Amino acid sequence: MDAPLPGDAVARAYDRWRVAIHAPAISRRTAAANAAFFLPHLTPGISLLDLGCGPGSITAGLAQVVAPGAVTGLDINPATVASARAAYGGTPGLSFTIGDASAVPFADATFDAVFAHALLQHAHSPSAVLREAFRVLRPGGVVGIADADHGGSLIAPETPTLRASLDLMVRVQALRGGDYQVGRSLGLLLAEAGFTDISVSAAGGCDGTPAVKARAAERQARILSGEPFAAFVEAAGLETRARLTAMAEAWRTWATTPGSLWTRWWFQATAVRGNEE
Repeated sequence: MDAPLPGDAVARAYDRWRVAIHAPAISRRTAAANAAFFLPHLTPGISLLDLGCGPGSITAGLAQVVAPGAVTGLDINPATVASARAAYGGTPGLSFTIGDASAVPFADATFDAVFAHALLQHAHSPSAVLREAFRVLRPGGVVGIADADHGGSLIAPETPTLRASLDLMVRVQALRGGDYQVGRSLGLLLAEAGFTDISVSAAGGCDGTPAVKARAAERQARILSGEPFAAFVEAAGLETRARLTAMAEAWRTWATTPGSLWTRWWFQATAVRGNEE
């Protein structure tokens, strides 16, 4: 039986909380670290659209790479766009606008490049987003997409409670219309949208040192213990609050276990909108 959908108020509270709790980590992302796979495809003077730009830290780095070209960051969250404007609004050639990546407010063939980092995992229709990316790209333009895939997550020592907590994150994301296992499908989705010259790669990360494990475990425990998360999960009938507490404690135990580790995978893909005859 499918899980019941939480009420609108509970869902909206969870969505606001989720944005807030992840904001510090997302704000630390940079073009050099998180768009490195895409940078060789960019040249000074081209125009670029960053879909789901968030707080703009990656967007600002892309603007430096393509200067004096124009870069536009687009995000559906007005508060996030306001934050990006406040932080980077003075950057030459860089602007931010509110909009839906599945209905981009720009004309056909407007940009030379389109980028999206960690967007498709939240999109209700990744295919619609990539069709829009194709539409606003000029013929010969390049797209770069990066996203996670929690299905490749490995944890040691693995316990049923830890695995249940990871599976829970995937289930919650699905209830909000997203997909935490979209990374493996990037190339297929690009092909479906009409792109050619598709290249896909993967990069793994491992939390295996005491300091890194402590931060990762506390982040997981903070999510599992968060009231908006607990209210959403309980309303959906996915887990009890007692089980969430046990999951949070399991992460703290894992962090202090000698030799423990947690690996996660990110996928990157580039592709081209072919020249039309």
